[in-house]
Amino acid sequence: VVARFAANGNPLGRAVLTGGELEPARRWYVERNRRDSTGRRVYPLYYFADLKVDGDRLWLLVAGGPSDPALVVRVGSSGAAERWFRILGLSGVWRLALRPERRELLLSSAEGAALYRVRVPEADW
Repeated sequence: VVARFAANGNPLGRAVLTGGELEPARRWYVERNRRDSTGRRVYPLYYFADLKVDGDRLWLLVAGGPSDPALVVRVGSSGAAERWFRILGLSGVWRLALRPERRELLLSSAEGAALYRVRVPEADW
């Protein structure tokens, strides 16, 4: 559940994300904790790696493993998940920036020190 609130605390909307889209985040969480055989570190479960606000829309970068395609969810002002962007061939990204004037998503990878630019068609923005 993604709940949005105004600065004064009033609820703005709520989105219930269902289906298998969040499964890569859960799978990566289990795998990272399983690989640490010392048991000294526990990795938290993050479903979302980053989020950005653009007007009345919320953009969420879904957390996933290093081989899972990047996935961005756009949540509208009503609280409903309006659009899912699965970016094939791009994985291991953990930061999101928006360039609305160019309809671009900027995604970065800490491990590869890389910045990726993805242009979104006007009809999908």
